[in-house]
Amino acid sequence: MPSIITRGAASAQGFGFSKVSLGGTYWVQSLSGTYLMSANSVAFDSLNNIYYVGEAKDSSNYSYLFIVKLNSTGDVVFQKKLKYSSNTTALSNAFNSIVIDGSNNIYANGTFFDGTQNKLLLTKYDTSGSVLWQKSTNYQINS
Repeated sequence: MPSIITRGAASAQGFGFSKVSLGGTYWVQSLSGTYLMSANSVAFDSLNNIYYVGEAKDSSNYSYLFIVKLNSTGDVVFQKKLKYSSNTTALSNAFNSIVIDGSNNIYANGTFFDGTQNKLLLTKYDTSGSVLWQKSTNYQINS
């Protein structure tokens, strides 16, 4: 039976995901904490694990890139956040999309501010959430 993942609204207490099918809701997962979190992309691996990436902001409006892995029953396997510059007026630090390859390696891309320049970031994770490599490059937004 087909199923989809739905995302609930972000709040200061976190946000939630639920796995729903035509037969009803399988599970609901809620992440909580002191961060305002926004999920930007969701992906599935060959074992039906669910990954999502986005941006988390703390109470001082500092933004982090984050990635979360849930197993097929909705349990959190890992969640990680990456912190860069403390300049809160800069471009938000956020993962924008995620792709899983045939070996279940995870590729997340996003943007961050390194203290002097805006950068594009591509990070490769293994299935346990360890960073295998990161590549970044400068970019400039032209108006």
